[in-house]
Amino acid sequence: AWNISSESLVIHEGNIDSPGKEIGSRKNEIINNTSVDDIMFLIPGGTFLRQGFMVESKPPGLFLWHNKGEVYLYRGMPYEPNSDLLWKTEDAYTYNGDSIFTFTHLIGDGNFVIFGGGGVLWSSASSRSEGSYHYFLAWVMSEKKLAIFSSTEDYDPIEEIWSSHNFRWEPMNPGVERWGQITVSVLTRFTSACSMICSGLIIGIILSRWLKNRKTFSTRDRLLFGMSSLDFLASTANIFDVAAIPADTYGIM
Repeated sequence: AWNISSESLVIHEGNIDSPGKEIGSRKNEIINNTSVDDIMFLIPGGTFLRQGFMVESKPPGLFLWHNKGEVYLYRGMPYEPNSDLLWKTEDAYTYNGDSIFTFTHLIGDGNFVIFGGGGVLWSSASSRSEGSYHYFLAWVMSEKKLAIFSSTEDYDPIEEIWSSHNFRWEPMNPGVERWGQITVSVLTRFTSACSMICSGLIIGIILSRWLKNRKTFSTRDRLLFGMSSLDFLASTANIFDVAAIPADTYGIM
């Protein structure tokens, strides 16, 4: 339903005749608490963000947006002329598949994760197994950082368990992707080098014949010369092509 007084979209228990209480109203209690005036609430633990979805902060003004395997935090609507990018995921795997298969999840154990194609593209690595706390993601205005807080059931913050300041995600188990990159890189360069050498030899033999006697330059030789020239250029490009793949690119296999 639309709450006219607060000008916000809300979810209520019950039905249209008996709405019941507003679910999530406890978020307002957090923001109105004088001890956390510096915090702009974004999402509680258990929240999913699918491709293209965004949520607005409380109090309003910031937008957390999941787009193509990345998460962005904007002041103002993304791509509006007056919007300001405050934070985005860094050092994430690049997902080469359909972005519809990517999503962001603030897991109930406090870990903030981006998934893509069944793998982890990025993670805050902030899982907490001890205790029965709740967690939420927020923007700390004074320090200009994204943070995850443990909290009570009423979402009163207890402790900051993760911060975006000086954070770089290091994958826990990157072995499969890394060895996949090495395999593709080595095989591509080896086969391309063999193809380039063989095509170069064919071009050299045909040119030597042509220089000795132009009348021996038959249709078959012209076709071989053209095909070998194209293969030589393509093989050269393939040798250097894999060098442009960024380190830890997800989905290369």
